[in-house]
Amino acid sequence: MRLREDLLSELSTSLTHNLLIIQVLIAVLPLLGLLGTVSGMISVFDVFNVLLAQVTQRGVAAGISQTLLPTTVGLVSSLIGLFFGSDLNHRATSMVDQSRDLLTYS
Repeated sequence: MRLREDLLSELSTSLTHNLLIIQVLIAVLPLLGLLGTVSGMISVFDVFNVLLAQVTQRGVAAGISQTLLPTTVGLVSSLIGLFFGSDLNHRATSMVDQSRDLLTYS
């Protein structure tokens, strides 16, 4: 019985040891997108300071839309990562459960 539990524990650990890293990366992706947006907005405002007399609404809108791209990419990649991370976690749990059923007491 002890050997069975040790084998299952080792299998579970080997299947899930990288899942924590994946989950942390998924959580960080939207923050990286926001960081890109903030740095882009800082660049846009620096241009405003230099070219204040020549600023147009079209130019402002174009600059802001470009700065929002990193946020969109961060959020979309995070959503995709949540799906794949959840799928990997489900597969690992299923493999451990199948192994638990296959290992019999002797």
